[in-house]
Amino acid sequence: MLFRSAAFWLLAPTIDTYTPQMNNITIERKLNYLFNNLVVAAFSFSKFNPGVKVYFVSDNIKVLEQYPNHQKLLLQFGVIFKEIPFTHQVPNNFTNTWREQFFALDIASYFILNNIKCLILDLDTVSIDTINDKMKFDKSGGLIIPYDQHAQVNGLNRKQLEKIYQNFFNQKLGKELFWHGGEIVYFFDRSTLEKIEMLLTYSIEEFYAQNSHIFTEEHLYSIIATYENWSDLGSDKIIRRIWTRPWVFRNVEKGDVELSIWHLPNEKNTGLTRLYKFILNNNIIELYALPKNNWLKIVSDSVGVPNYKMKKLILDLYDLKSSIFPALLDR
Repeated sequence: MLFRSAAFWLLAPTIDTYTPQMNNITIERKLNYLFNNLVVAAFSFSKFNPGVKVYFVSDNIKVLEQYPNHQKLLLQFGVIFKEIPFTHQVPNNFTNTWREQFFALDIASYFILNNIKCLILDLDTVSIDTINDKMKFDKSGGLIIPYDQHAQVNGLNRKQLEKIYQNFFNQKLGKELFWHGGEIVYFFDRSTLEKIEMLLTYSIEEFYAQNSHIFTEEHLYSIIATYENWSDLGSDKIIRRIWTRPWVFRNVEKGDVELSIWHLPNEKNTGLTRLYKFILNNNIIELYALPKNNWLKIVSDSVGVPNYKMKKLILDLYDLKSSIFPALLDR
């Protein structure tokens, strides 16, 4: 079976709380960067996956009206806008960050109930190749990330998740727990989503009882993925979470050029925004006709994968300075 739909999403009202890679800037500037990312993600995905319907899902589609250039481009790409309510909410103190990530469950519920087979992807991604030629699946799936058993990721490690798994299912885990990232996920049927919703309800109850509980949608996915033995959508073929800044953390590998999608969390206001400007300033028809290797070169230079060049360092430092201290540039 092949994917026929893909959805990128943004929760508008509380945008200030879930992009820690862009701290210390206003909500308006943050939204602008995220819509830059959306344009790049939607264009590049549609470029390499013609025939796949691309959705932009939000709880407030009207927010796009404040960004007419972005809206115009998305319409040119054939993106379908869909507004749905945010119902899978957790208590205010349930987690310090990423509360909005549970909106992905509302998106999954919408597509499942409407019998639409759909990938759900993060905004801060860029496609460099097709996905359908590399994917064969008949069950729910996501990205397995090989974190160390004791590595803390969003408040929990795999050992701690195993204990929650065992308490929730009331059974011992007889294998290693999978860690599934949230950047790409696919729910095959309603029963999977029902298990995730039951686990979320259980976790909220544990939160009120002051017991150990999950903090993010990744934790939910990881427990249910392990129980159901989800497909790995391919850290070796499809997508990888790539950190690019050499002065913070960099995990770039030469094999990344063979992937279909790069997930680039700390390129939101640097390389991905420069790619948005490149798309904005070029003819759309010519961009769609651009050969794969030419697009890869443009993307690589912008985001520093696989090589981080001096020109990118200079541009990054300038962009980071201008995004955090815009007043300095107005003097």
